[in-house]
Amino acid sequence: MKDTKLSWKFFFFYFFFLFSVLSFFSSGLIESEDGLLYLTVARNLYYNHQATSAPYEFNEGKNVHMNSVKQPDGTWRAPGGLGYSIVMVPAVAISDLVHTYYGAPPPTRFPLESDWSVLLFASFTNSFFAALLGIIMLKYGLTLKLSHKMSLLLSLATVFATNIFPLSKFGFAHMPFITFTMCTFYCVKRYAQTEHLRYLLFSLISYLVVIFSYNESYILPIPALLLYIVLLLYPKYHSVKRVLLGILLCFSFLLFWKIKSIISAVSQIQPKILFEGAYGLLFSPGKSIFLYSPPLVLLIIFWHRIQKRLLPEVLSFLFLFAIYVFSYGSATISIPGAQELRPIWYGGAVWGPRYMAMLIPPLMLIIFHIITRLSSLQKKFIVTPVFVLGALIQLLGVAVPYQVQYRGLPYHFFIDTTEITRYEYASFIPRYSPIITMTRDFLVKIHDFPKTIDHGLYGVRFYDGFETPLRTGIGVFRGIKSVGHLSFTQKAENPIQSISFLLYNNPDEPTSMYSAQISGSLNTHILSDVSVIPVSKDGSFSITPPAGIIQNGMNLLDVRVTYVGTSSAQNTLYVKKMTINNNSVNLQSLDYPDVSTLLGEKTTSIPYQYWGKTVTDPWQLWNLRARIYEETFDFWWLKNVYYWDKPQTFLSVLFLINIASMIFFFKKTRYLYKKK
Repeated sequence: MKDTKLSWKFFFFYFFFLFSVLSFFSSGLIESEDGLLYLTVARNLYYNHQATSAPYEFNEGKNVHMNSVKQPDGTWRAPGGLGYSIVMVPAVAISDLVHTYYGAPPPTRFPLESDWSVLLFASFTNSFFAALLGIIMLKYGLTLKLSHKMSLLLSLATVFATNIFPLSKFGFAHMPFITFTMCTFYCVKRYAQTEHLRYLLFSLISYLVVIFSYNESYILPIPALLLYIVLLLYPKYHSVKRVLLGILLCFSFLLFWKIKSIISAVSQIQPKILFEGAYGLLFSPGKSIFLYSPPLVLLIIFWHRIQKRLLPEVLSFLFLFAIYVFSYGSATISIPGAQELRPIWYGGAVWGPRYMAMLIPPLMLIIFHIITRLSSLQKKFIVTPVFVLGALIQLLGVAVPYQVQYRGLPYHFFIDTTEITRYEYASFIPRYSPIITMTRDFLVKIHDFPKTIDHGLYGVRFYDGFETPLRTGIGVFRGIKSVGHLSFTQKAENPIQSISFLLYNNPDEPTSMYSAQISGSLNTHILSDVSVIPVSKDGSFSITPPAGIIQNGMNLLDVRVTYVGTSSAQNTLYVKKMTINNNSVNLQSLDYPDVSTLLGEKTTSIPYQYWGKTVTDPWQLWNLRARIYEETFDFWWLKNVYYWDKPQTFLSVLFLINIASMIFFFKKTRYLYKKK
């Protein structure tokens, strides 16, 4: 069937359906160093009309670590192309509208001085390109003479059952790179089929976007792309055109491939690093491309079902596969002070082998060609389970913050003078495989999720000054450094008679031997109840509310702690248990201010008291957000529930629009598909 039988309206609605679904799974954050760096460039493009990045101020404690590079003229630049920064500019523009509406200027030292609005809108960027990739895969499948149904399944499976899905939400530049590279291959295929020059022009434009979208890795697909052109066009041409084509391809190869530099780089490759990297990318329990994208296993199992008519795709894409394994398997980086080059094949802290993600869409084209030639039993008992497994593995990657996959592991150890980082040893030791650790964390989050939003019978919210929940072998504790602010609700039919705390005075330093004195105020009324708890001891703090102090509805309680004999004790007072009318209060609920610089105080009528007033150090606020980020599911609409200083009405409307658009575009897509 020809793809013309699917109308442009179908592709329009299908694109927005994919974008809506992918946006639903966005994190609301740009979580990677690379992504934050590109976003600082986007902000400078918008506000200053300059393609500069944030200066490197990590050593001074003024900003987070980013790979900014200072140029001879004194300006700071981001390594790589401008493409990813440019596509983030619309997110900056929308964020600027939010700042203008609330009358709050944007922060100057972003991202340490947080700005939730630009992070939220920028987090949808890769969803756009993943949706566009879904369209390209659908059209590519039709071009390879797959049925409409198989082409649609190819599109959906590529986006949702492979490592593409997590990359659609992470703050890396891989999605536009992958999308436009596949667009280039597709346009070349269409030119070979139709000989319409517009497809050749589109392919050139598309690859120009690839060149500017990321970094020098744009070189890697070129040999496979040239081979694809030869295999598609060379047999169709007569002698003169063949010679001209050969000259053009050789010139292109010499121009783009930089053959001298490649020969030099190859001569410096260390075989032991190449072997380790290739094995890690293909077969390791922590980074195998087949493990993180299970549908690719079908290529190994059923390779003999490939037909000769797909020879150009098979040879070109397998050549691309070999180039990527060789290039990234042998890749190293020089670390200042290190005695030898360090391998980087693992790609750092990320879900799956991100450097190999470019291979997934072209290999999926071959796989779906294979699937059309399998029996119904093979599809039912092999193909379907593999795709279900792929979807489940991606669910782990999108639901749980990938930074927790190495939590609790030592960063490195040394064998003689060789440094082995957790990215390496955790990739090769099965028990530390991120799929195992993240599965465990995913199940814990499912179990704990109700408790994070459960405020109990009395609506208790630990909304300011309390540390995030600390899990111990004997329960969950809530720490207080100096003052903890909480609110609770009294109902007329259930008046509150007593409030009590079981506390523990923990010395943060062994030399701290100070007793803690606890007092409080209830609805600004200073309480006469006072308790003193010796260091490393339990104690109680009980409140018998004076008559008329507690009102029906919302009430505020402040718990203050000072230390006898000092104003700077290195102690933390932990709440081990809290009861109201002898009913235990859940200590795991999460209610915090985001304290986005300048914007946060404009979006709430609740004043900051501890976080954002007593504690204004941006690093402490950064660490607070990081703890909440790691303890919750990685969805933008869910994380916002835990922050009370964000405009909840606006975010709720945005969430409802997201849900409504998924339903609307799904119905329109299904209707147009059936109508074809």
